[in-house]
Amino acid sequence: MKKTLLIASMSVLVSSAFALTAFDDASDAAYSDGWTGNGTEGFDNGGTGFAGWGFTSTANTTSEISSSTAVGSPGGDINSSGTDAFRIAANNGESFDVFRTFSSSLGAGDVFTFDLAANFRNGSKGVDIRSDNTAVFNFSIADDSYFFGQPGSGINLGDGAGQDWGYVSDDVYSLEFEFVTETFMTARIQRTSSATPSQNRSFELANITLSGAVDNFKFYVSGTESDIPANSLYVNNLQVSEVPEPGTYALIAGTLALLCVAKRRRG
Repeated sequence: MKKTLLIASMSVLVSSAFALTAFDDASDAAYSDGWTGNGTEGFDNGGTGFAGWGFTSTANTTSEISSSTAVGSPGGDINSSGTDAFRIAANNGESFDVFRTFSSSLGAGDVFTFDLAANFRNGSKGVDIRSDNTAVFNFSIADDSYFFGQPGSGINLGDGAGQDWGYVSDDVYSLEFEFVTETFMTARIQRTSSATPSQNRSFELANITLSGAVDNFKFYVSGTESDIPANSLYVNNLQVSEVPEPGTYALIAGTLALLCVAKRRRG
């Protein structure tokens, strides 16, 4: 009986320690009839922990649920349920922004992650991490390169910081933002390529001080030569999780020790 209670307690501790507080992906039933939004949030709203998507765009733009592997030959695979990712695209001279607000501002212990897939580097496409309407951090694929950091002071990963991120057609970018406080975080990016594994890369910026608390984010495409899949930005697998406090790890370790003692006594 005691062992059963200990195991149950352990399960609760582990599940709460690594709980997801927000998540969404393109296979959610909310997008079974497509992906739509408007200038104010409140349209399609899959998953949990976010407000509905908001869209702002000029003419001749595209938003849809489709396979990210169409981005190239081969294309980067960030699909859920085999064929589903969020795609945004804009024709020559046009622009498209999609944005979303968290249910509450990110703070100590929160980790925000998502995946992107892209190919051609004409125009500009990427993500802004924002406080209200102000970008406090950015990742951008533009001008045949990759920029990562705070606006105005980001690192050019194409030729900066000794990174030498060359072009590959099946880029998958996994981004992670780990918050120490509301305005202090570490940002990480990992690029993987199944076609050109020699171009797999990772980079971290630590001890970043932000100008305000992060409460929303924006994905965007602008100035691309056309709206073909190779010029598009694909997005998927958004989630916010919580990093356990040190005391939680200690509690888990203590529970494991009790389980071991109980097992020895039973033996």
